[in-house]
Amino acid sequence: GQAMSYAFDSDGVFRVEDPVEAERAAYLTLARLWQTTEGQEIAITPQEFKEMDPARLLKAWGLYQYPTPSEYRKILALAYPSMVWIRAGEGMKLRLMVLSEIQRDRITLLDPLAGKIQLSPEKFQEKLLPLLN
Repeated sequence: GQAMSYAFDSDGVFRVEDPVEAERAAYLTLARLWQTTEGQEIAITPQEFKEMDPARLLKAWGLYQYPTPSEYRKILALAYPSMVWIRAGEGMKLRLMVLSEIQRDRITLLDPLAGKIQLSPEKFQEKLLPLLN
């Protein structure tokens, strides 16, 4: 693969290779989905990306961060796209992903490290981090 490409893929996922950068990339992915202005592409340089502060970014875009309810049916009732913490990859480490679409038999997640992922509701519930036990 090419080194350090900062770009959205064809599914609208801001792709990165470094897990450390995945969280910021997830915010960018979400922000792009929320961007209602037509044709206004989010362009970002590697330098800007490194210095990006997700919290400040959200504020600038008028978005709010709220903890994702761990109950599946509450998630279904929420506005999406939204952020979810998912156990993924080796060691089932937690990764921040964008929940972009919910259908009866499949959930679509946008993962900066892996791209677009589709899961059955059962699988999704399995991998979803219960924030409050």
